Amino acid sequence: MTRRRYRIESLRGVEWLEPTPDGPVRRKEADPRRRNWNDWAEPLITSHGNWPDFRFSADEQAALEKRDAPAMAAAAARKARGETLPCPRVKYRSTYEAAKRGINATITVSAEVQDAGGHWVPGGELFAEKEGSHFAVNSSTTPLELLATCPGLGTGLYEEAMKLACKKGAILGSSKLRSAFSERFWKRQLKKGRAVCLGSHAEFYNSPHYSLRARLMDGRINVPQYNALVRGLPAFPSKGVWPCEYVALKACGEKSLRGLRSR
Repeated sequence: MTRRRYRIESLRGVEWLEPTPDGPVRRKEADPRRRNWNDWAEPLITSHGNWPDFRFSADEQAALEKRDAPAMAAAAARKARGETLPCPRVKYRSTYEAAKRGINATITVSAEVQDAGGHWVPGGELFAEKEGSHFAVNSSTTPLELLATCPGLGTGLYEEAMKLACKKGAILGSSKLRSAFSERFWKRQLKKGRAVCLGSHAEFYNSPHYSLRARLMDGRINVPQYNALVRGLPAFPSKGVWPCEYVALKACGEKSLRGLRSR
């Protein structure tokens, strides 16, 4: 049976409310240095949003959790201490190509991150093409291993593209073919009032889902990283399409996505 504990801070100190057959029981928090973090580790998310690519059998779950037990325990300890993995240093480069010979104008944003040895290595790329009054983000790729521990890296690509699009007298928007990862980003912008929905529906593709599953299975991504990436993804669209053909950011004039909420 899955045990759910709830952390409570009060004048009596830090306690955990733990369910038992006889009702909830308060237990005092143990010394973090002596706790068995394997007992507190989050299990693998074995099903999410009716996506076939994110389903795992009981045998697959057991094998993956056994393989990644140290990483799962370390993640539980960091969560209890309120710690997150530090994002690497990152720098962005944006380029604009004007329309010519029947080819639409384009924006490309690339990211480089500094690795442990101090070297700058590729950290992702975004490509957008001019469609009417906005630049549609046709692709945005970030190494999943980086994205799992530094979600702001992907957002940075969008912000740089937004600023360059604004300089060219346009706004940034989605394409009409989006993965669940792309849809999660654009739904967040809609929810926060930073964007508007245009049109009735868009198609979806799932190649990033295959990539995520493959990386988990071969060990390039561990269970805590997988959970961080898949959590919060929108469910499989019941009608086979996303609800908005395009999602477009609001007016220009801001240096980051945060500033768009009030505009």
